[in-house]
Amino acid sequence: MLVIPSFFENKYRGNDNIERSTPFDNGYVLNVLIEREFNVGKEENNAFIIDTKITTSGGTWYTPVDLERSRILGTDRIQKEFGFTQQYDDFLEWDLKF
Repeated sequence: MLVIPSFFENKYRGNDNIERSTPFDNGYVLNVLIEREFNVGKEENNAFIIDTKITTSGGTWYTPVDLERSRILGTDRIQKEFGFTQQYDDFLEWDLKF
């Protein structure tokens, strides 16, 4: 079993001298890895392995889109004055292997 936590902050200060989060400022990442091996067969010289990994992290930051202006122009227009002020939900992934 292996548990790997990371806690961090990732910010920048723009030309307007305001400190903001970067897209990578999700605050934490946690990985948990567990593996179990079973000897099988008549002579127990074969192996059956169960392996799992769970990863979770804080949500990525993003810059919101100006929907009204984007519809008028027919292409995405981000709201630069709100750079990286919105955050997606936390991320969770579970892998299981046999």
